[in-house]
Amino acid sequence: MQIKQMAAPLGAIIDQIDVRKISAQQLERIQSLFLTHKVLVFPNQQLTPDEQMAFAQHWGDLMPFPYGALPGYPNIVALQNRGKSKDVNQHWHSDMTYSPKPPKLTMLYALEAPALGGETAFSNQVLAYQALSPGLRNLVDQLAAHHLAEDLARLYGQDPKTAPKALHPVARNTMKPEKKRYTFARHLRGNFRIGSGPTAKRCSNICMNIRFARNFKLATAGALAI
Repeated sequence: MQIKQMAAPLGAIIDQIDVRKISAQQLERIQSLFLTHKVLVFPNQQLTPDEQMAFAQHWGDLMPFPYGALPGYPNIVALQNRGKSKDVNQHWHSDMTYSPKPPKLTMLYALEAPALGGETAFSNQVLAYQALSPGLRNLVDQLAAHHLAEDLARLYGQDPKTAPKALHPVARNTMKPEKKRYTFARHLRGNFRIGSGPTAKRCSNICMNIRFARNFKLATAGALAI
């Protein structure tokens, strides 16, 4: 197992390992690396849906996706580039935060990839929170935001009135060791329970700051990212 840091804010590549045959010792090391680097990429994997789920179960209970799951696999959804008009997530976001108990992580497994492009942007929200001034950090600690899946429901032809929704603190503790981070997305502007539109915009600008973000070429066929 070889480990290479991808960028200063976040990210590491874990090479020469088959996640289908992972040992308990390797898993413990990988989980520690995830807490440190926030994004992990495993190149050259060959996974069936069952094998991907088996690896995912090492991290906790799996959560079903409410819309568009693969037949027979409620925990897996197929993603493809269908154009901006059919994509509600082309902005900064955390996955499935409309759930009262969002997953600690999600996994992307690339089946096909373009020769050019295909980059995915990630941002370290622990660093974003730590960079706040004491006054703004105190303000953020008091904020809560509504997370809605209405646009997602519309995309899949479902009634947005029945779409899941949840209220979460804007800043919350991560997994151990506990460090506060943003739980924020650009589409949350105006949905703050406490605060105002300008406050939401300022929080959004901080969490998207280039100091904490990097674009990664994850879309290489066979790559698994968490």
